[in-house]
Amino acid sequence: MAKRKVDAEKRGFQARWEAEYLFTEVKGKPVCLLCGEILAVMKEYNVRRHDQTSQKHTNKDKNMDTEQRLQNVEELKRGLNEVAEEVAKSARPFTEGDFIKNCMLKAVCPDKRQLFSNVSLSRNTVAERVDQLSSNLKEQLVGKGKDFIAYSLTVDEIDSTLSTTEEFLALRPMHGTTTGQDLYEEGSRCQCVGTGVDQWRERMREENVTEELTAYHCIIHQESLCGKALKMEQVMSTITRAVNIIRAKGLNHRQFKAFSGRVCQGKVLQRCFELHEEICLFVETKGKDTTELRVETFLCEMAFLCDITSHLNVMNLQLQGWGRVISDMYNTVKEFKTKLSLWEMQMRKENLSHFPSCQTMKEKLSTAVFPSAQFADKLNILCCRLPTPICPL
Repeated sequence: MAKRKVDAEKRGFQARWEAEYLFTEVKGKPVCLLCGEILAVMKEYNVRRHDQTSQKHTNKDKNMDTEQRLQNVEELKRGLNEVAEEVAKSARPFTEGDFIKNCMLKAVCPDKRQLFSNVSLSRNTVAERVDQLSSNLKEQLVGKGKDFIAYSLTVDEIDSTLSTTEEFLALRPMHGTTTGQDLYEEGSRCQCVGTGVDQWRERMREENVTEELTAYHCIIHQESLCGKALKMEQVMSTITRAVNIIRAKGLNHRQFKAFSGRVCQGKVLQRCFELHEEICLFVETKGKDTTELRVETFLCEMAFLCDITSHLNVMNLQLQGWGRVISDMYNTVKEFKTKLSLWEMQMRKENLSHFPSCQTMKEKLSTAVFPSAQFADKLNILCCRLPTPICPL
């Protein structure tokens, strides 16, 4: 008689084993959720025997009813999936799971050692969970994509492997020639309603476009460009000339650093406002005219530009980083628009609590000189430039 082959029997994992025996399937093998042991054969007898006789299971584990087992399964899966998700988001090695587990056991919750010891966070387990999470997200996206009635294209430069072109050609089959005209005509048959770009509008050109398409710019760049709506280029050019005088020669730069102390990189406007008098004195020692730098109107505009740029930078940083989704960006821009409306009302009432540089300048000047109404109008213009998180170009 020929020897029986277990693989030929095509045994499969039964969903009820999760609640009855606290087992799950990993790569075609039954795995215990309590101790992480992998059984060789997908057989209910082996699974039941392990559940009843394993020395790694406590009496509490063995005496749980069906409802408690189901709850335990969900808690184990949720905890493992959350750890795997955080490992994947941070781009850390899959071996970090065991490291996290050991830290929890030794430092955070030593009194719950048995609870954490039942959670398997080995490299293979974390890798399997990350793969399952990725597959689930892909299935959800594909399922929702079947209901789409239109699409938009993300237009970017072509890399050396031509992968962008290959993905575009995969949208529809091409027969005959593949000239630019053929690609355009074939793509026009699809329901393309918009394009997304990550380059400046001036670097793009449109030819033979018969239908109206809406172009979208990167959300972070779009909000950064809103600063141009303030129309304060003259103030920036004056500050730039003063900074260029200082940095024109290495000796000037070293002398100014020794004279003024540490210059905070990335906060040029703030430092220029704080060191305004020192900058004027230093520029005068080089034989340059500082009349424009000492005009009261210029000082007020520099203070306002310093404060509003600081607020824009804070919002810009909130739009960046890992794990940011479009809903977070939408809320961030919406909150900033609400703040602009509040600041406009406060500025008209000469309340400068959110503009410390303006408050400092107002204390040095008379109330009649400080142009609160003018700055309130600029805040209103900036608010109007933020109608939606992603604005058409």
